Amino acid sequence: MLQVKNIYKEYKTGNLVQVALNNVSLNLRDNEFVAILGPSGSGKTTLLNIIGGLDRYDRGDLVINGISTKQYKDRDWDSYRNHTIGFVFQSYNLIPHQTVLANVELALTISGISKSERKKRALEALKKVGLENQGHKKPNQMSGGQMQRVAIARALVNDPDILLADEPTGALDSDTSIQVMDLLKEVAKDRLVVMVTHNPKLAKDYATRIVELKDGVICSDSHPYDVDKKHLVPPRHRTMGKASMNFLTSLSLSFNNLKTKKARTLLTSFAGSIGIIGIALILSLSTGVNQYVKSIEEETLSEYPLQIQNTGFDMSSMLSNGQSDSQKKKDKSKIYVSSMVTGMLSTIGSNDLKSLKSYLDKNPDHINQYTNSIEYTYNAIPQIYSYNSQQVRQVHPDQSFKSIGLGSSTSSNSMMSSMMSTDVFYQMPNQSSLYENQYDIKAGNWPKKYNECVLVLNSNGSMSDFMLYTLGLRDFSELDSMIEKFSKEEKIDEVKIKDTYAYKDMLNKQFKLVNASDYYQYDDQYQVYKNKKDDQAYMQSLVENGEDIKIVGVVQPKDDTSATMLKPGIAYPATLTRHVINLANQSEIVKKQLAHPDIDVFTNKSFDYQQKNNFDMNSLIKVDQSKIQEAFKIDQSKLSFDTKSIDLSQIDTSQLPAIDINQMMSKVKFNVSKEQTDHIVKVITEDFQKYLVENNYQDPTKMEIYFNAYLQTSRAQTLIQNEMTKLIQESGLAEQFQNELSKEMSTMMSQYSKVLEQTIQAQLTKQMGHLASQFPKAISVDEKKLAQAFQMNMSQDELSELIVSMMQTETTSYDSNLTHLGYANYDKPSAINLYPKDFETKQKVKDILEKYNEKMKKVDEDKVITYTDYVGTIMSSVTDIINVISYVLIAFVAISLVVSSIMIGVITYISVLERKKEIGILRAMGASKGNISQVFNAETFIIGLLSGLLGIGITLILLVPGNMLIHSIADNNSVNAVLPIGGAIILIALSVCLTLLGGLIPARKASHEDPVKALRTE
Repeated sequence: MLQVKNIYKEYKTGNLVQVALNNVSLNLRDNEFVAILGPSGSGKTTLLNIIGGLDRYDRGDLVINGISTKQYKDRDWDSYRNHTIGFVFQSYNLIPHQTVLANVELALTISGISKSERKKRALEALKKVGLENQGHKKPNQMSGGQMQRVAIARALVNDPDILLADEPTGALDSDTSIQVMDLLKEVAKDRLVVMVTHNPKLAKDYATRIVELKDGVICSDSHPYDVDKKHLVPPRHRTMGKASMNFLTSLSLSFNNLKTKKARTLLTSFAGSIGIIGIALILSLSTGVNQYVKSIEEETLSEYPLQIQNTGFDMSSMLSNGQSDSQKKKDKSKIYVSSMVTGMLSTIGSNDLKSLKSYLDKNPDHINQYTNSIEYTYNAIPQIYSYNSQQVRQVHPDQSFKSIGLGSSTSSNSMMSSMMSTDVFYQMPNQSSLYENQYDIKAGNWPKKYNECVLVLNSNGSMSDFMLYTLGLRDFSELDSMIEKFSKEEKIDEVKIKDTYAYKDMLNKQFKLVNASDYYQYDDQYQVYKNKKDDQAYMQSLVENGEDIKIVGVVQPKDDTSATMLKPGIAYPATLTRHVINLANQSEIVKKQLAHPDIDVFTNKSFDYQQKNNFDMNSLIKVDQSKIQEAFKIDQSKLSFDTKSIDLSQIDTSQLPAIDINQMMSKVKFNVSKEQTDHIVKVITEDFQKYLVENNYQDPTKMEIYFNAYLQTSRAQTLIQNEMTKLIQESGLAEQFQNELSKEMSTMMSQYSKVLEQTIQAQLTKQMGHLASQFPKAISVDEKKLAQAFQMNMSQDELSELIVSMMQTETTSYDSNLTHLGYANYDKPSAINLYPKDFETKQKVKDILEKYNEKMKKVDEDKVITYTDYVGTIMSSVTDIINVISYVLIAFVAISLVVSSIMIGVITYISVLERKKEIGILRAMGASKGNISQVFNAETFIIGLLSGLLGIGITLILLVPGNMLIHSIADNNSVNAVLPIGGAIILIALSVCLTLLGGLIPARKASHEDPVKALRTE
């Protein structure tokens, strides 16, 4: 007997409370067919779910055969559903990837019944519903009526006490509905059947009892069951058995589910196996990688030149300094010092490339037989702009990252400049045969004229997003905004970019070439060259009139090329550099600098002249001398000469006359000459210039504000007071005062007797000293009038350009000026690149350079050159590097394992969403939360195992052609990649563990799904 006692159930949605069942009580017989009728929202489905243990009541009690469910926990409800309840749903709720027989067996599987017993009982259940021969089919191969009968068989297979049917005929036609209802009526003869329906006719024709619900309350009951409470035993708590699902069953469910998604499962497993493949290959190849790298060195040597720069250093010597010391026998009780810094700095110097070029030009046949080409490069950098009508933007040399200390312009040293460069444009070698056979032309052609360029793609046919800004395909303001946020350590939002472009989109992209010497304009008044780069209008006009440069080709490295000469970017021919040099040679400013090597043409001063200490700013400022005199006042009240302090106690001084200070001061003349005024102005303006530099004040529009702020500083006031004191001394003011005082003293002293002369004179001398100390304090300065005495003679724009020109802190020289102007001497290159023909001829070239050095040591030690052998330097410690690379590669590949685990977690989560109804079905048949979690853990286990096996299998397959490839490249059979068995097992186990770890969270989420909501999922 089933008793529903005062059941109350409500649902809360925010502040809204919906009462589904309101104090419902109902006694149900052990074998009757009860139909529950009612409109939608009346609570009938909620009542059915509570009876079935899928939903929980808020108040009341559900008593089954005298067993109370008030204290039931999750596992008790699971057992109750598995052993007592059978469900028949409107939409059948069969698991689509399971056969009919497996669907019926599912409840028995959860109960822990053996396989043979499960099959026997499932076939019997199918026989009862007339489907004993349909067990091999999938649900999608059956009609609606057949699927509902399968659902009834599944509900009966565990011989439940109660069968619950929710709209069992709602999705069936009339004839099929009658068949299903007949079957349910037959079932109701030996057990309780509770059916929820909207169809009163079906209820009347088949049910033995009809209960009507409305607004959560029972309105009528056609055949109520009144229980004699005197004979009832009080409800007690007791479990109804235990539901269990072993791991093999979980594996079976998950495996069958994965079989329905073969493509996705294989792709997921393959993605998860990539990391395993990577690590397995690294482990397999690590033993032979040193020999492989050595063979690659010989193959690619010709692509890496011997490079000699005007600022040269011997990298091999730098790296070997510490190593040579370590080979000596050392006392372990002492600390030794390695000469790293000394050795490094001693290898850096200036190479005399002019002499070397002359030597190579005089002996061309001697070295040409060993080289493919000898390339000379110069420091003449083309000034290239991306031009449009709204904005002028320099793209070469690149200025985009200057604010954060990157770019070729951030260092005046050529070596450091190249290391920090962010330039997209660069010069190609003059000898086209060095690179043309390494590339496929995707569009257009190689440059034929000096003003033509070629776009060089990466080996995979891509280009960087930074290139889009240079090419004008994206707005530079977007890049500037990101750089500004980066410098301020603000969050940078990811910018969506277009993924692909057509080759034709790149052709004929135009830029403007500007002559570097045209940046400067001569100022006749100050006889200096003003930098006009900050003058927008000037630069707009300059760029508009510049020469056109365009992209005429797009190239990509060939697939079979192991090393390439050109780097990704925009490459221009060497003829463009020569064109820039020729233009510079014709400019007036370059001619002036060449004609006067000791004079800086930008300042018209000698290079050793300290500009910041000698620049005369008097021409910038107009001085009003009358206002300067008004600015300085003498407070006579602060000057005192107290005769009463004289010690004449033995003499009657009451009749002595007092000194009239006012009369004395009226006779003193305070005259200031123009030279003295100019001197004060000069001192103040020089100190003001230092004040501007120290505080980095460079805004010409705020110069008056800066000057007023400067006058308020203690340094300015102290300087003015000191200068005024000197002025007073130099103007004779103190002498005049002393003369007038002497006259007064003479007049006064003539009235005293000779007896008092010595005493009074001593006292007066003391007073004069006191008076002299008071004098500087009597002087005051009116700062406002002093500020009004100075006026600027130049406009803001003129002042800006002049200040920029005159206040540069960068050290300049004759050579650096010419470099800035784009000039270069063809006989004095900035770098020489020697391209040996092969590995053997490289040593021949190095021998020639060594012979040159031996010759120069005898002539001039300064002419000895140092050079960089990139390949030799890299291979000097190749074993250590390869070991480090192996570890780093394993670490990076290990990251891919973590990524794959995350991906497995995402895939498992998607599977949870896809199998939500299956979760509801399993929970309805008594599966516990742990069983549900186990199902999805089994799925991740299968994927992890498959990923591991797939990874090892693919690795073993790849090793066959891999070893053949290694043997072919190395020309020997000594390098064999073999994957250890132990390593393979560990990698498979690692794959399984990581995928299980990745699927834990989705599996846990699946176990906490509400079965009622899950069953409603479509």
